[in-house]
Amino acid sequence: MTWRPVELEMEGFGSFVDKTLIPFPKAERGAILINGSYKDGTTSSGSGKSTILRAIAYALDFCDIPSTELKSWYTKKFYVRFRLTNGTDILDVIRNPKLTLILNEVEYEGTTLGAKEKLQEILKAPSDLVKVLTYRPQREQGVFLSSSDSKLKEFFTEVLGLQEVENAASDYLSEINVLKNNIIMMESNLESLKMGLNTSQVTDEQLKTAKDDYDNASLRVRQLNDVGSSIKANSLEIQQVEAELVKINTAKNQIANSKNQNLAIRSTIERIQKEVAVLQSGTCPTCEREWNKAQNLILSKQAEINQYLESLKSNIALIKSAEVLVNLEHEAAMNAKRTALHTQLGQLQAPLNDATKHLSVAEANFTQMSRSRDNYNNLVQQVKIKEQELLNKKIELDQISHCSAILGRQGFLGVIFDEVLCEVKNRSNDIMGYMPNINTFSLDISSNSVTQKGKVNKKIKVSVKKDGEDKSIKALSGGQCTGIELCTDLAVSETIRSRFSSNLGWVALDESMDGLDVNTKMAALDVIKSKVDGIIIVVDHSTEIKEAFDSVINVEYDGRKSCVV
Repeated sequence: MTWRPVELEMEGFGSFVDKTLIPFPKAERGAILINGSYKDGTTSSGSGKSTILRAIAYALDFCDIPSTELKSWYTKKFYVRFRLTNGTDILDVIRNPKLTLILNEVEYEGTTLGAKEKLQEILKAPSDLVKVLTYRPQREQGVFLSSSDSKLKEFFTEVLGLQEVENAASDYLSEINVLKNNIIMMESNLESLKMGLNTSQVTDEQLKTAKDDYDNASLRVRQLNDVGSSIKANSLEIQQVEAELVKINTAKNQIANSKNQNLAIRSTIERIQKEVAVLQSGTCPTCEREWNKAQNLILSKQAEINQYLESLKSNIALIKSAEVLVNLEHEAAMNAKRTALHTQLGQLQAPLNDATKHLSVAEANFTQMSRSRDNYNNLVQQVKIKEQELLNKKIELDQISHCSAILGRQGFLGVIFDEVLCEVKNRSNDIMGYMPNINTFSLDISSNSVTQKGKVNKKIKVSVKKDGEDKSIKALSGGQCTGIELCTDLAVSETIRSRFSSNLGWVALDESMDGLDVNTKMAALDVIKSKVDGIIIVVDHSTEIKEAFDSVINVEYDGRKSCVV
């Protein structure tokens, strides 16, 4: 069921300082002219005509002017109430500036999304779409003639309710960029792995050669192990010879020490014997005076000499027993035997040492090559895995790119836009055919453009043609531009209404026919009436076309405030 305006009430809104009630005709269709004048009758501009339409826009939450600028300075009160009916229900939309809805005496209010969402639910359209379908503000250019490609796409995406599709397409594009960056990183990592393969590659022949060398070295060491017993026997014999030589050296040292001790003992005995001889002569050995008490001292000295003589005998016996071991020929034989045994040991150990050293080198080389081969095999596996992951990413990128192409501006959205643009073009040209000043003009709306490289882009382009030839918009007169803009806006509104099954039964046009002569205005009004199923509210300066309207709302301004008369 269609919502139609019943009445508009406001106070403290713009130039309407006092409480003002504006009733609308009860008929389902009809055109209303809002006319204005100053009380002194000098002019109609600034009388408050547009304020009425602005109050409706403010109530429905699509007015671009903030509340602080809309509020009158001459009163503290400030509110707008716009009443609608669909024949069964009554809806009051109140802004003060809080938004309050009263639907069949049930109140919904709030400055947050609560009341706004309820209003959208009731009217079955968001506020931006309500504006497109019901309101053309003063001094606003037409959608097609003033908007860029991106603005038109944004506009149709929003009013056609394609935001979710647009968001999904945008998400796909973001995901495509992420995938492309991932693929670049994966390709770089894969290239690094492949470079690692070149530096760590070990052929089967190289590994076999290293293994054979290691096996041969191991076999040679095992074969030389029987030399170990000979080396052990030789080493034992060397130890025995070394022990014998140690004994000889020990005996030689004992003889030398004993001889040195004997020399000292003999020297000491000679000294003591001289002291005894002096004592035996009866002379004091200290002061060399006659002394008759030397006998005890002589006995003591004699006992000391006997002790030294015993030590001398003991050393002589030790020398004789040691001289038995000290035999120059025997020592020479032992030294010669030791030299021969060491030579023999070196001859026995050399091959084993060489074989052991070779085995150590061969083992290290084979181990290193085995590890390199394992690393190479691991890298080969990693390369295969990374190549498969890269392939999967590329497949995923292709799939998402395909989905993006199907869903985005080149696909589903593009098809929708093409359908809508074609419909807008046909409707515009149909409406323009009824306008005397532009009935030889037509609009051409294309959505494809070809670049110099032959690439096809989806770009909306609107051009004006006269008798089939392109015309620059700048070359058109003001009245011609006004007519074309009005026709295209009506076509856009009609197209959107048909697609949304709009239940909004009114259109408000604020000086949208300025620049048209009287005959063209009459023709334009006839076209508007034929295209709008509902109430048409028109603000216009012209008084010559009053008779074309079903009713007139006269606004008068006294220099301080406006009122309806």
